[in-house]
Amino acid sequence: MHNFASLERSKLEKLTELQSRTIDGLGMLLATPAPPEAKVAEADELVRHYRELKDTLIGPASTSRDASD
Repeated sequence: MHNFASLERSKLEKLTELQSRTIDGLGMLLATPAPPEAKVAEADELVRHYRELKDTLIGPASTSRDASD
């Protein structure tokens, strides 16, 4: 779980936007007629990219790799 109390409001807004765009991207990806293997590979890439951006935004020391991402 993240300690969002210590984050600036602008960082929280950016994180919320990043999460929203990632979720939208995953939804669009799942709606494509691509083979399941291709969808999984692209979804993994989207999640990896999300985590990189999130770590850059809020710092790797305050992140976790559990279901709260």
